[in-house]
Amino acid sequence: MDIAQEFLQTFNRLESYLNQLVEGDGHYPFYTLIDKVKSRQIFIARHESFLKYMANIRNLIVHDEYYPKRIVLTPDASIVDKFKSITQQIISAPKAIDIASKDLKVYGLNTLLIDVLQYIKERDYSQIIIQKDDGQYGLLTRKTISRWVERNIHDGTVNLKNIKLTQVVSLEKKQETAYIAAQKNIYEVASLFADQQKRIQAIIVTQDGQASTNQWG
Repeated sequence: MDIAQEFLQTFNRLESYLNQLVEGDGHYPFYTLIDKVKSRQIFIARHESFLKYMANIRNLIVHDEYYPKRIVLTPDASIVDKFKSITQQIISAPKAIDIASKDLKVYGLNTLLIDVLQYIKERDYSQIIIQKDDGQYGLLTRKTISRWVERNIHDGTVNLKNIKLTQVVSLEKKQETAYIAAQKNIYEVASLFADQQKRIQAIIVTQDGQASTNQWG
């Protein structure tokens, strides 16, 4: 396979993948595909200019009146190698479930606080996942637990007997928590964390990215 064919094969592979991401019918221009996904694919956004430059080269080749008998332009091998590398990183990126913390416990609001404190101590976690009465997930931080303890000190001691999480979570400040489907890639995870307006503090991986479905990590 010559360099031009290798380039076009790489372009078609990437274009097909981007169409899958946007659930398109294959008729979106390449520029449009990039614009549609770059807000949630930080790696693609980082290479936007280069990828659109690749589209320009591809158009020069395939829109020539004598194509495919004549290849009017052959990209430099170093450019094709870079394009292949970026494409491979986009298509083969690990999934959210691959990098999610495993064996996480999810606590209901009726869980005893003393049990949670023991778990936090053993794992040295700064926060835990809780499941609310409506089935949605949330976070309870070590900082909030400390605030509750401070408010409930009497004569130098705190009575933790029979104290449940439902008595503590009311002190938890609104946390910006995002949900993502298990099969989304790590670039979508990174894009959520990079959003300066939302300031996401934790991402919970669920089967379909919905807050009320089973949590996986």
